[in-house]
Amino acid sequence: MARVEGRLPIRLHPGGEIPWFEWPEDAPLELRGDAAQDVALWGLLTSWTGLTVEEPALALAVSGTAKRLRGEGRFAAARLISENRFGNVQLPTVETPEVKVVLGENAAVRAAVDFGVAGQRATAWVEAPLDLGGWADLPRFKVPDAAALRGS
Repeated sequence: MARVEGRLPIRLHPGGEIPWFEWPEDAPLELRGDAAQDVALWGLLTSWTGLTVEEPALALAVSGTAKRLRGEGRFAAARLISENRFGNVQLPTVETPEVKVVLGENAAVRAAVDFGVAGQRATAWVEAPLDLGGWADLPRFKVPDAAALRGS
């Protein structure tokens, strides 16, 4: 089962009005969601990518406003098995992958990845500033300013 609940402050304008929806930049939002391992999402992922996800867990929590989002997302699984090949090489099975992404109030994104391949563990993380002001144009179908999104 997949579940998303909370409050998303958008205004819909049906009937051909442009923009057909608005997301007020200062309106509070709060969303929480998760997906169980038997959800159809994982079958779609396999058909689209050739990756089979064993015992997946996905959770997401987002709050704040369009300009000041904060939240956390986490994906974990027992294994990722690839049906794909890279040239003549079969891609290895990834053991116990875990990805955690945190969006802090100081507009910094932190992401951590941990996984195993062939009995070896690997961990990587990144932290980067992110100015979310550029995302405000998305509801109006404008391309965000890349420099604003990079924080430069």
